[in-house]
Amino acid sequence: MLGVVGPLARRVAAALGNSEQAGFTLLLVIVSVAAIAAEAIQLEGIIGAFLAGIAVNHAVRSSNAKVKLEFLGNSIFIPAFFIVTGFLIDLRMLGQSLTTDLPLVLSIVGTLVVGKWAAAELSGRGFGFGATDRLLMTSLTLPQVAATLAAALVGYEAVNAAGEQLLDGRMLNAVLVLVVVTAVLGPVLTQRALTRLRGRANPDSPEHSPPVTLTTRA
Repeated sequence: MLGVVGPLARRVAAALGNSEQAGFTLLLVIVSVAAIAAEAIQLEGIIGAFLAGIAVNHAVRSSNAKVKLEFLGNSIFIPAFFIVTGFLIDLRMLGQSLTTDLPLVLSIVGTLVVGKWAAAELSGRGFGFGATDRLLMTSLTLPQVAATLAAALVGYEAVNAAGEQLLDGRMLNAVLVLVVVTAVLGPVLTQRALTRLRGRANPDSPEHSPPVTLTTRA
C-alpha cells in the first residue's frame, strides 16, 4: 500500500488533471480494492482502508476530490461504522461491566488518562512549555474514538484456532466506556485550557481583570 499504491496514485492523479469526478472515483476504487485485498490475506477490511487512506493522502492532498471524499466519509461512512458498532453493545453486559467489572473499567480508563498526561508533561517540560500548554497537549491527545473502536472491534471479532475471542464482551464494553469518558473529558479540558490561554493573551480584558474593592472614607 505505502510503497506501490501511493506512487501509483500520484501518477494517475497527475494524468487525470483537475477532473473531480475521475479523482473521486479513483479514491473510492483504491480504498475498496485495499479493503478487499486486506480481507484476502486474512486481515480486517478496515485495516486495508486505513492503509489506503495513508497511501493516497499525499497524492491528492490539494485535490477537490479529497474534500468531497472526506465529506462523504464524515457524513456516511463514519456514522455507519458507529451504528454497526453500537449494535454490538450488549446493554446487560455493559451494566454488568460497570458493576462487577468496575476495577477493570477504571484501570483501563485510568491507565490511558495517566499515560496521556505523563506523555504531555514529560515532552512539555522538555520543550519548556507552561502548565496550561501541557494541559492543552493532554486534552487534545486524550479522546479515543474511531481508531480505538476499530481496534477493539477487530479484536472482538478475531478468534484463534480453538474459537476463542481475542477480546471478549467484557473488554469490548470497557473500551466503549473508555471512548465515552475520553470523548467527554477531552473537550472539557480543552475548553478549560483555551480559557486560560485567552486570559493570558488578554490580561487587561474585563473578563480576566482582578476584582475592584471600593472603600469609603468616614
